[in-house]
Amino acid sequence: MFTGRSLPAPSINIMNKSTTASRFLKASLVGLGILAAGRYAEAVHAHYEEPPYETLRQDGGIEIRAYKPRIVAEVELEGGREECLEQGFRILAGYIFGNDRSAPLTREPVREKIPMTAPVVSEPSGGGGRHLIRFFMPSRYSLETLPQPRDARVKLRALPAQVYAVRRFSGRWTAKNFGGQRRALLEGLKAMNLEAAGPVIDACYNPPFTLPFMRRNEVMVPLSEDAAGRRI
Repeated sequence: MFTGRSLPAPSINIMNKSTTASRFLKASLVGLGILAAGRYAEAVHAHYEEPPYETLRQDGGIEIRAYKPRIVAEVELEGGREECLEQGFRILAGYIFGNDRSAPLTREPVREKIPMTAPVVSEPSGGGGRHLIRFFMPSRYSLETLPQPRDARVKLRALPAQVYAVRRFSGRWTAKNFGGQRRALLEGLKAMNLEAAGPVIDACYNPPFTLPFMRRNEVMVPLSEDAAGRRI
């Protein structure tokens, strides 16, 4: 018997359930995509050799590291940080990929690629808007066995053992992001009664296609042997 009461519309619930399921599926796909991208970035980064170091101390967000001697290929450029980093990367990539170098003892071209390493670093050089851009050379090479750059701007140099204070973070490679982390690093050193023995260096570890929040970035500053020896 019809009582005049309206029956619930099942289609509304079905639509709500369908919308919820669709949103869940989209969120799941986005999550899987981010996870896959992160794992791919980690797999790519795992193939990059890094300069060896020993962690001496960790205090809050600052790590004190003792680096062994290492060899770098570097170029000094004048201009803005981002401009120098981009141009320096291209110049140094030309060297390691074999487009602009010769054998150590001859001028014969050498096409064998030098493996890419991490990090790529940018360091202020003497003021006036000049920057040093550096690639670290794989540990199997020495100054004697590395091919010689044909581009006069590329210099090969051996760096001595050095102690650094390092702050690690993620995010985009913007001047604002790195600037804030540099200030935080120097403020942390002050709280630890440590003094910098040189300019702060920016270090980027991941390829450009890595999602910003999955990137490993660092700012690092050298410490004097005396300060490191007394405080660590």
